[in-house]
Amino acid sequence: MHFVEDLKNLRGAFRKFDGSKTVSITYPLKSIDFIDYENYKILSVGPRNEGELYLLRSLGFNWKNINAIDLLSYSDKIDLGDIHKTNYSDNSFEIIICGWVISYSNDFEKILDEMFRITKDKGIISIGFTYVPKSIDTFRKFDSDKIIESTEQIVKKYQNNIENIYFNFDAKNLYPNERRHSIIILRIKK
Repeated sequence: MHFVEDLKNLRGAFRKFDGSKTVSITYPLKSIDFIDYENYKILSVGPRNEGELYLLRSLGFNWKNINAIDLLSYSDKIDLGDIHKTNYSDNSFEIIICGWVISYSNDFEKILDEMFRITKDKGIISIGFTYVPKSIDTFRKFDSDKIIESTEQIVKKYQNNIENIYFNFDAKNLYPNERRHSIIILRIKK
């Protein structure tokens, strides 16, 4: 209920659960012409509820190929689990979207390793996260080397396994003193 503390901003509270943030990391996929919406398996990381899954379906992905994982969910369409270590087999997905999850981790590289493991060769990984300058960050108190701050950290981690970067908006480099969303969409090679 803390999301509705400001009753004048019910629309803002609703938008935290309607999958709308996911638009920015999924709509660019429509510009990649080789995506096979009928057959590609896609994983949504941290969707909270079905809003994100319906968004993926509206883009043309087949229901049977839409998968999701989250720590908590009331939905039987979402597997309960932790993206740091999943039960999915190696090379399970052609596409993984990870929206606004990685910044809550105290070891973002474990998430990157796991997503790499479960993504197929030539698979696409789309990541969105909020960059929060240290000067205004009152939430995170752990080791700064383990905190995601920049898309450069993702590029560095995957550096030898990147086939193509389709989109890269790095808030830290463009707006270092502002809280902003960062997004990177890349194709990996194994």
